[in-house]
Amino acid sequence: MSVRQRMRGWAVAACGHVLGGMLYSLVMVSADWAMRTYPVQFSGAALLLVLTWFVVGLVKENKAHREMARQVTDAGWVPVEAGSRDWPWTGEVKVHRAWSFSAQGLPVVAGEIRWRGDALAGMVSTGTRGLFVVVELPSPAPLMKYHLEYELVGAVPPDSESPLRANFLLGRIPAWTVCERELFTVHKCRVIRPALVADAVQRTFRVADLLHLTSPGDDHDER
Repeated sequence: MSVRQRMRGWAVAACGHVLGGMLYSLVMVSADWAMRTYPVQFSGAALLLVLTWFVVGLVKENKAHREMARQVTDAGWVPVEAGSRDWPWTGEVKVHRAWSFSAQGLPVVAGEIRWRGDALAGMVSTGTRGLFVVVELPSPAPLMKYHLEYELVGAVPPDSESPLRANFLLGRIPAWTVCERELFTVHKCRVIRPALVADAVQRTFRVADLLHLTSPGDDHDER
């Protein structure tokens, strides 16, 4: 990138910051004036706005639930009970709903989870709800992980380190953990939809491919 392009980018960012601040100040001043001049009307409008936001959120969530129900039926996904298996996390995490299916010839379990505090520390930075993907690997692998601290841990193949870092920084793969025969990822979102599940599964398999974990009999000896 040339110096001129960088200066142009900085100028655009600075202008955006200034204009954003001016717009915010204008909105706050207008709201303060309306609250002082028409207190009853302002309170009613604010309440209506909150109720509208709440209803719109419910409508979107119900639509997402219907989309997922159709996907489960059409694709033949099998529901998974939360207590029917062990999960690859130890923190305070609740499996809200989950399904098992096959992708790229390997068993996959994906679903919606909710957590508290730092139960998934390193996997996500904020939030309390999201989508998880667990891929059952064709053969056992040593413990490996790449979390938000940008630090590879475990017996990561040497030829995978640079591609993993590059893909993570570009947002092509999420934070991940490999433990024995499972590759585990978490994707933060409010509601899950079929398209989100498909994208999360694809991103998780990209990790498996970069680690050479998708072919039976790969050598994963610890370094």
